[in-house]
Amino acid sequence: MSKQYRVGAQSIAALTDFSVQINHGEFVAIVGPSGSGKSTCMHLLGCLQTPTTGHYRFDGQDVTDLDNDDLAVLRNSKIGFVFQAFHLQPRFSARRNVELPLVYADMGRRERAERSCEALRSVGLADRLDHRPTQLSGGEMQRVAIARALVNQPKLLLTDEPTGALDSRTGAEIMSVLETLNDQGMTVVVVTHDYEIASRAHRKLHFRDGAMIKDEAVK
Repeated sequence: MSKQYRVGAQSIAALTDFSVQINHGEFVAIVGPSGSGKSTCMHLLGCLQTPTTGHYRFDGQDVTDLDNDDLAVLRNSKIGFVFQAFHLQPRFSARRNVELPLVYADMGRRERAERSCEALRSVGLADRLDHRPTQLSGGEMQRVAIARALVNQPKLLLTDEPTGALDSRTGAEIMSVLETLNDQGMTVVVVTHDYEIASRAHRKLHFRDGAMIKDEAVK
């Protein structure tokens, strides 16, 4: 795939000739400095954008030409997103925050409650169900964000700098959560500029100047 952006009369190449296969159950890190193309790669893998040229197959389906509505349904049902900034609703409890994707999926109230509580228990927050974000630590807020990403039982967990807003100890705890999810069969992709974080993955995709320059297994 390639991705270009129009800026006035100019066409800016953000990602060029990118080709990769990520298999079910892998733990992959996408690494590189700012401006290397890794964020564009994440947007394409997460179906937040579509490629300018090339094709993308997700879970056996060519999703390149899906319209915005179909892409939104695919993202909500098959992809979980975790971002550096948490993006939690401050007025909602942890449970209500985790329920939001299920509300968009038009799920019944009882099943939403059961699924959200189970997701929070899976990340070690069984005793924080009714706490609001202001009552939680940074690491706990990121766990809520992970639980929200998991609640729809996605095929892919896509995380963008998930430890960037945390101290090193809390960041290591969040990486342990991701490793546990991967051990349980979840496909995990971590986008990061931190090579120490990337070394926790099983495979690293290195980006520079809008291209993937190396695909290596982590020993």
